Amino acid sequence: MVTSAVPAALLNGQNPGGSLPAADVAADTLNLISEIEMTLHAQPVNAERQSRGQPPVNSLWLWGGGYAPEQSRVPVPPLYTDEPLLRGYWESISGEVGGWPGTIGACLDAAPAGFVASVSPGEGGDAILGNELAAVRDALRAGRLRRVVLVAADGLRATLHRSDRFRVWRRIAPLLEDPAA
Repeated sequence: MVTSAVPAALLNGQNPGGSLPAADVAADTLNLISEIEMTLHAQPVNAERQSRGQPPVNSLWLWGGGYAPEQSRVPVPPLYTDEPLLRGYWESISGEVGGWPGTIGACLDAAPAGFVASVSPGEGGDAILGNELAAVRDALRAGRLRRVVLVAADGLRATLHRSDRFRVWRRIAPLLEDPAA
C-alpha cells in the first residue's frame, strides 16, 4: 500500500491534498481513505461532537506505509494487565498475556517465577494501589519475590531487592516499612 510520506503533524492544519500519494500509484490507498471517510461520517460520535461545537472526526491520515516486521520472540515473563496497548506490545513479542486478576497475590500464584503487572486501580484508586504495594512488600519479605521494579505512568522507576531491607546504613524504603510495626 502506497501512503503519504509526510506525518499529519507536519501539515499543521494545511490542506493535505498535496501530500497524498498520486492516484496512479495509490488507487487502493485513496479508495481506503474514501471508505474511512464515509464510515466516520455515519458515526453517532460525530453528531455528538458537532452538537458540542467540536469539529467532526472525518478522516484517518495514513502515512509511512511499509510492512509490519516478522513477529519476534523475546523471552519475557507473563504480563497481567487490562491495558490494550501493553497487551498488544506483549503479544507482538510472543509474550504470554492475561487480564489483570485483581491482586498481586493472584499474579504470584499464577506465575511464581516472575511476572509483569500493570495495576489500574480505577475506583478506589489510592486505597487499592496501597493494598497492592503492601502485598508486594509482604511478598518481598516472605521471599516470594527477589526483586520488584515499579514503573510509574510518568516514567519514575524504583527497584527493590529483597536484600534491601537488611541494609542498616540506609533508611528502609517506605515500601518495605510495615505501617503496623
